[in-house]
Amino acid sequence: MKSRLVALGAVGLLMLGACLRPTQPAPAASNASTTIRAATQAWLASLRAEQSNLARVAIDAEERTRWAFVPGERAGLRLSQMDAAQRSQALAIITALLSVEGARQVQGVIELEALLHSKSPGSYDPDWYDWLVFGDPAQGSFGLRIEGHHLSVQWMTNGKEASFTPWFVGAAPFQTANGYAPLGRERELGFALWNQLSESERAAARIAADAPGDVTGIPGADLSVLKQRRGLSMDRMSPAAKAAFRALLEQHALRLQGPFAQEERQRLLAEGEEELCLIWAGSDAPEGRHYWCLRGSFFAIEFDCTSSTDHVHHVWHDFERDHGNALRAHLAAQPHTTR
Repeated sequence: MKSRLVALGAVGLLMLGACLRPTQPAPAASNASTTIRAATQAWLASLRAEQSNLARVAIDAEERTRWAFVPGERAGLRLSQMDAAQRSQALAIITALLSVEGARQVQGVIELEALLHSKSPGSYDPDWYDWLVFGDPAQGSFGLRIEGHHLSVQWMTNGKEASFTPWFVGAAPFQTANGYAPLGRERELGFALWNQLSESERAAARIAADAPGDVTGIPGADLSVLKQRRGLSMDRMSPAAKAAFRALLEQHALRLQGPFAQEERQRLLAEGEEELCLIWAGSDAPEGRHYWCLRGSFFAIEFDCTSSTDHVHHVWHDFERDHGNALRAHLAAQPHTTR
């Protein structure tokens, strides 16, 4: 028991220290990618041979397009398999990849896992999060996946472009012991948008009286329904509602490190207003089960109360770039033996 408490404390303190460091000026995209490469190489260099074999796969491995958000065994090296110094290096990858806000969200998910562990230690554990590297960070193309219960963060680059999806965050319970809600801002901005709509606009956005049992974009799902243009398009909203829509959409880009956030924000907002849609189901108030989806021609971002308002799933899909799909032509020209 004592070693367990020490391990949990180490994770919490390391992540807290990383996430609460003073905000630095946003580096250029090339510098940010270099920082991620360096952090990944430093972590890999800290591993023993048997750990490295778990932490790395070829860039064209089938595992690159697999993902999950439930507890269980998965490819990668777990926090429980790392010593304190290796954990620190692993967590440095998060702060290189994400903004302070994005890193805090990841920390919050793991803190919630500690609460679940205290009630059901055989089913949940804050040490059951796995780091996996695709390819060689010393080469032009490589990728990362950080994954466990209620979390899947992915990144892939070909040396010029980067992809970040599918991106999944879950929360159960909704708040940590100190009152932080990893998805609190998303819920707040979702209802800020909903509250700007007239009754006729709400009627156009609402697709069902009840929230669905889960997000549509779960692992292995057919995403075709998310690609359909439905709900209330942005061009039919009032100026105040449009501003609220943009704020909610931008919130997702702001999870990323500065230059990546700027690029993704521009990409998301470059969509025409007739393509950007709000889809809603369920309650008009956060106290009731609710669902929303921001949909564009190439993406869908879903937020759903699964069994209660205290259990939320949130997923971001980019139909063009999921798992680095947009980079596959470049990857096909690369040697497939790199680990």
